[in-house]
Amino acid sequence: MTDPNDLELLVVACTGQATASVREAVEALAAERSIRLVTPEEIVDAPIEASAEVARSLERDLLLGEAFSFDTEWHAGWSRHRQWCQDLADQLAAFAPADTPVLLADSSLVLVAPRLRDLRADLPIVVTTLDPFPAPDALAALPDLPRDEILLAMLGAKRCGFGSPRWRDTFDESCRRFLGVRAQHTFVSPLGTIPADLAEDADSEAAALLLRAEIDERTLIAVVDELTAGANIARSIWAVDELLAARPDLIDQIVLGIEASSTTNAEHERLLADAQSAAESVNLRWGRDAWVPIHLRLDDQEHGQALLRRADIVLVNPASTASNHRVSNGALLNERDGIVVMSPTAADHDDLGGVAIASHPFDLTATAHALETAIDLEVTDRLTRSADWRDIVASRTVRHWLDDQLDAAAP
Repeated sequence: MTDPNDLELLVVACTGQATASVREAVEALAAERSIRLVTPEEIVDAPIEASAEVARSLERDLLLGEAFSFDTEWHAGWSRHRQWCQDLADQLAAFAPADTPVLLADSSLVLVAPRLRDLRADLPIVVTTLDPFPAPDALAALPDLPRDEILLAMLGAKRCGFGSPRWRDTFDESCRRFLGVRAQHTFVSPLGTIPADLAEDADSEAAALLLRAEIDERTLIAVVDELTAGANIARSIWAVDELLAARPDLIDQIVLGIEASSTTNAEHERLLADAQSAAESVNLRWGRDAWVPIHLRLDDQEHGQALLRRADIVLVNPASTASNHRVSNGALLNERDGIVVMSPTAADHDDLGGVAIASHPFDLTATAHALETAIDLEVTDRLTRSADWRDIVASRTVRHWLDDQLDAAAP
């Protein structure tokens, strides 16, 4: 067991799907490094999800351009979230060993940083987020106080990390616009993949056999993501509907396999209903006795891994989302020389845009055309794209991410 007084890094991340990839990475790295993962539930006697959801729903709606009305109830919710973050900071101040770097690895925890810094000047505090950071025009919709609280809390950390250069730049633009200062102490650090020697293989023979029975030798398009508005799952289903309408020769020749992870956000039920309704409509329109084009499963990680192994095409078509850690690992799992169809709004497009075929998150016809292009791709082009996808993904692992965080916390 790691000596609590000899930690390299104390990582704080909420439970729930939003930070699942970070928690998985830290738990894997703990096998070889002196790091510890702490969830707020372990040290704060308060309902974490209600508080975290205030921050996450705000961030989600800003990214998707939702209209806002900030009433008394909203401001009361934000005040409760602020108090919860202060309570968490108090507990961390009592809990953390001396001089141990603290990584706040969750966008909903940024308000913890100022109070923790005031209470424990010996703790280097790094804030890092893999989530998209809203553009200045989106942040302008916020009331001044919570907007400035978020920006100042992130600026006040020793360093502030982002999963993409785009989000670092939008943070800097927001600081200049609303605070009149530059964001000086930022860094970019995508999470990377979990290397094979640290990974726990979630794939099972049962899942693979079931998938083989469903797919046979048809072309498999795989979507593995969270069930969020940003993930765009229902539109991906409707894009396949357009593809089948444009290419009748693909009837009974393709399958869209989806594994969606549940979330705790308030929109979950609506998003699930939208995805199920789209799948049922497309299957009713195009399905045959021995074939249905859309297979949708929830919270079945073994099936998701099996999809990524078997996929001919991996579709990553978000409206806005953090890096899809499971799809990145899928490049190393894939056994079919699979290729990626990806929208430019995906976080991973920074690295994979050159090898992916471009889709459009809101244009169903464009996404259908991208899938058609992927299906019709010449063998040599497919092999080249697939190999490049694997090479790019394999070049960065969670070990690099951890080193970035430790470098950020260093004197």
